[in-house]
Amino acid sequence: MLLSRLSFIFTLLLLSACSLACGRTSAQYELGHLSVNVSSVGDSQLQTDDLDVLTRPLGDSQYELLIRSSSPSASSALLEASFDPAYRVSAFQAAATQQAQLSLVVTDRPGLLAFGVIMPAGSSLPAGELLRCTISPAGSVRGGAAAPGALGGLVSDLQLQSGAGAPSLDWSYVNLGDYNQDGAVSVADLSQIGIHFQKSGPWDYSAVESVVDGTPDGVISVADLTPIGINYQRKVSGYRIVRSTSEQVSSASETELGSVAFAASTGGTSTRRRFFFELAQSDLLAGTWLAVQPIDSSDSSSGPYSNSVEIVDSADTTPPSWPNAVGIQSALPGSQQVTVAWEAAVDADSPPVNYTVFYQEGGSLDFASAQSMAVAGPALQATVSGLTNGLTYSFAVRASDSAPVPNQESNEVVLSAVPAPGKAFSRPPAGGQQVAEMAGSEPQLVVFQQDSDDADAGAPAVFWLHNDAAPAGNHLYCARFSEGAWQEQQLLAASSYSGLQVLLLGEAEAAPLFHVFTYDQNAGKLLHLRFGLDLALAGSEDVALNPNTAQGLTQLSVDYSAAQDSFGVLAGYSDAASGALRFSQKTGAGNYSTGADIHSGDPVLSASFAFDPAGGLPWLAFSHGTIDTSTTVDFIVSAQYGRYDGSAWTLSDIDYPDSPVQLRLGFKTDGTAMLAFSAVRAITIASISADVLFDAVVGTYNGSGWDYSTVYTASFTPDIQLFTTTITLSEVPSLFWAARDELCLAEIAGNIIISNLSQEISGGQLNIGVLYRTAAQGGFTANTGYFDGEPGLAFDWAAGSGGPAAAYIGAAILDVNELLAGNLGSSGALLYWSAD
Repeated sequence: MLLSRLSFIFTLLLLSACSLACGRTSAQYELGHLSVNVSSVGDSQLQTDDLDVLTRPLGDSQYELLIRSSSPSASSALLEASFDPAYRVSAFQAAATQQAQLSLVVTDRPGLLAFGVIMPAGSSLPAGELLRCTISPAGSVRGGAAAPGALGGLVSDLQLQSGAGAPSLDWSYVNLGDYNQDGAVSVADLSQIGIHFQKSGPWDYSAVESVVDGTPDGVISVADLTPIGINYQRKVSGYRIVRSTSEQVSSASETELGSVAFAASTGGTSTRRRFFFELAQSDLLAGTWLAVQPIDSSDSSSGPYSNSVEIVDSADTTPPSWPNAVGIQSALPGSQQVTVAWEAAVDADSPPVNYTVFYQEGGSLDFASAQSMAVAGPALQATVSGLTNGLTYSFAVRASDSAPVPNQESNEVVLSAVPAPGKAFSRPPAGGQQVAEMAGSEPQLVVFQQDSDDADAGAPAVFWLHNDAAPAGNHLYCARFSEGAWQEQQLLAASSYSGLQVLLLGEAEAAPLFHVFTYDQNAGKLLHLRFGLDLALAGSEDVALNPNTAQGLTQLSVDYSAAQDSFGVLAGYSDAASGALRFSQKTGAGNYSTGADIHSGDPVLSASFAFDPAGGLPWLAFSHGTIDTSTTVDFIVSAQYGRYDGSAWTLSDIDYPDSPVQLRLGFKTDGTAMLAFSAVRAITIASISADVLFDAVVGTYNGSGWDYSTVYTASFTPDIQLFTTTITLSEVPSLFWAARDELCLAEIAGNIIISNLSQEISGGQLNIGVLYRTAAQGGFTANTGYFDGEPGLAFDWAAGSGGPAAAYIGAAILDVNELLAGNLGSSGALLYWSAD
């Protein structure tokens, strides 16, 4: 990110006294009888080996300290000089700050000099003198608490969690100026301002930008240097947890319940740190208040008390009950893990019901000594990982209500399982096979490309959503080919789901994982689920996209960048009148971003997202608009494409003369961006114009826009007779990239018979299939003829070990009247086909 040149020098009296350890390197220098230690701090590119430090006495017990740079390429210097606190810096000149983008000099603290400089992007520190200062006797030394005080360390979001498992407190880390959240305010925090410089909010309180916006004014700017100087060396080594007899904790009698160390927190440079403290039942005395207080163990100082939370007495002493089956119902072993499942428990007094999974090595289980894992309802399964293959483990589940002091039932149902590596995939023979008897919606096919077992190369797994009657809703299924047949397994049935995207990631060194993205309709949230090869749930997290609850998910596009180790998710939400499109990204082990608003307005008709395979930067394309059928069929559609530069999206119009409806991004083998879309155009019959013809178009990115070529031209021919009109058509309403340079076109071809008397459809026959085309010199080749299966719907393609493979909903009979009635034909089964 290119940042403008800025400089800022901050000088003030510091009050705190503590010694920091921030991963520095240091060197010792002598000023007469005065010893000076110079350290490089944090991620400073300039190290002490790159410094020339010169000293000389000035008389009257004064000394001059000169720091010069001998590095020709360093772009940042984050330095601290410490010496006898009987001395202080009485004057200074900082030459490097004149050319800096961000700079900070902290003086007037006896025994300390802090100096930080970050240069503009693409430039290095000037050679020669960085800093010249005079060190003089300090006189009286003023001190203060080292832990942050007043608002600088005030925790305001303390919460008492009394749901799943044991009750606990959780809260956010606050130490104003500690932008890298390492526990102490230092010159190293300058780097975080540089990383997020000029970003503007609003942002969620949990986001790291909220931490770095220290002023806070909604913009990360040079003003955010001020809190570093004011709170320099303020330190939090942990928190003490207290119970008080009054809501005003500072003026009441308190009891210390324990403490939590800084190292026990979660988060860091990607999100605001969070702390957790598990409470004992004896800690929960009705009519008292709980609070936390930051502490610095180096000098036993403490900061302000947090907001207080009241412990409310509860008259509920009745635990949940199991209306049907009691406790654990299954324990499915996988490699180093076991997935346990149970039926729902109920509690009328204090819903919702949560669960605790108990587990222990051996054939029996002692609840008092067993390990446990909390599971928030309404989830009815959990995966216990980190187990040893080949050993027996015992499992149990107990239900708890959500009373202020939770009540837990005490069933003794225990099941045992032995974790073991999952059975390897085997490959189905070439041709077509039936995967499942009933058709599912939008099958998702994934194929092993880099498996450690060569025999599994090209082995498929098919995921789909199916609408079940009991329990009602769309549930997730998967099938794999094993032991000569397709083995079907239901994966999710606790809710109803819509939208499905599946990625298979992993190499020979690590077992691949199925990454499943789907929208939980009951909970109103988008999920990222990870399943192992044994189809046991290996992890789950929410994608941080929060739509209007009145809108449902209509578009979902997901991609992964190995270059950035990052997932990107583009989700469209629409109702009858409006729509929204949002993007969220997760990098490494971090969390999903809170989401960027791409579009808000008319309904989203199509959305496609992909990472540039060369640099890993995101691209997207989408169409939005309405279909007017008041007098004729009229598509009122606009389309845009966008690129992300690391900080913001830039959107541009897709300037095709017809209306792009369904879009799919892709990249050629040479890395050039490709855009395939179905474009609707009008046909006029007897003075009536209607948008009914769908062509297939490919755009090649030329650096500023798109060069278009028509891959498929739709046709529409009416044959008007005395009693009927027969319409013969051929068009491509949808298309997708099967692989780089390989395009699949979903073609509808056939005839529709309309009665001239009733103006209603009276018959006809349509074929729905796929044309498979490969990019070549000058455009795309004609249909390769790879696919020789029967007609079908909802095709999904993937590259096998020697050719393409497809999953689709078969339809042997495509009678027009049957299609209008919702009948796919005599088959309607989920099928798999491969060419090799």
